[in-house]
Amino acid sequence: MRCLLGMLIWAALLVACAQPAPEEAILPVAASPTPEALVIRVTGSHTMEPLLRELARTYMRENTSVIIEVSGGGSRWAIEALHSGQAEIGMVSRPLDTSERADAAGNVVLVETPIARDGLALIVHPGNPINKMERAQLASIFAGDLFLWDDMGWLAGQIQVVSREAGSGDRAVMEALLLPEGRPLSLNAVLMPEPAAVVAYVAKEPDALGYVSLAQLSSVVKVLRVDNVTPSLETVASGEYPFARDLLLVTLGSPEGEVQRFMAWVLGPEGQRIVARRYLPMQ
Repeated sequence: MRCLLGMLIWAALLVACAQPAPEEAILPVAASPTPEALVIRVTGSHTMEPLLRELARTYMRENTSVIIEVSGGGSRWAIEALHSGQAEIGMVSRPLDTSERADAAGNVVLVETPIARDGLALIVHPGNPINKMERAQLASIFAGDLFLWDDMGWLAGQIQVVSREAGSGDRAVMEALLLPEGRPLSLNAVLMPEPAAVVAYVAKEPDALGYVSLAQLSSVVKVLRVDNVTPSLETVASGEYPFARDLLLVTLGSPEGEVQRFMAWVLGPEGQRIVARRYLPMQ
C-alpha cells in the first residue's frame, strides 16, 4: 500500500512539473513619436495659383514635415483671409493700398514680399486682323467711349471687352494703369472669374478684347502690341512694356518660423529658378 501511495505522489509531481509556466505579459513597444505636420495655408490670386502650387510641391518634397495648401479666390480674398485667420500667406497680384499696409495709427499690418514680375497682355480672337493698339485707344475702349471695331479699321461688330471680376488683382492693375482717374470700367464688359476663362472666351468670340498674365498666354488667342511694343518678359524687364506689376506674397506682420523659411526659399536660387519658368524672377 505504501509503495502504491508513493508511486501516486511521484506521478502527481511529474504531471505538475510538466505544466508550462504562465507566459509573461508581452507589452507593446511604444512607437517613436512623429512630429505633427505643420500646415501653411496659401490663398488668393488666381494668376499666381499655378506658380505657388509648383513651388509648394517642390518645397514639400524637400521638407516632409510641412504641408502647404494652395487655393485661389482672388487678391481681395487673400487680404480678407489673412485678417480672418484663414491663411498664413496671401497671393496678391496688385500693389497693396496704403490702408492695407498700415492702420490709422501707422502700425504695420500687412507685409508684402515681391517674388516675381509679370506683364498683362491684351488679347483678341485669332481671326481679328488688328495687330496693335495705342494705349489711348485701349483706355477709350475699356471706359466704354470707343466700342466699334470699325473705328479701329476693321469692318466688324461691337468690341466686346472681357475683364475680370471685382477683387481681381489683374483687373485692379489694368484699371489703375489704363483708365483715366475716376473712370469706371465699361458697363458692357463681360466679367470672368479667372484667367483661363478669359482666354477661353476670347478664343471663341471674334469681337472680344481681353487681358491676361504673360504666363497665361496661349496659341488659341492673338497678342496685341501696345504702343508698338510686344509684351514679353524682356520688354517688362526693360520697362518698355507699360502694363507690368510685381507678384506679391503677403503676410499679417513680418513672416516667422516655417512661413519665413518657405518665403526665403522662394526668393532663393531654387525657388527663383521655378519662378523664371513663368515670370521674371526677382533675383
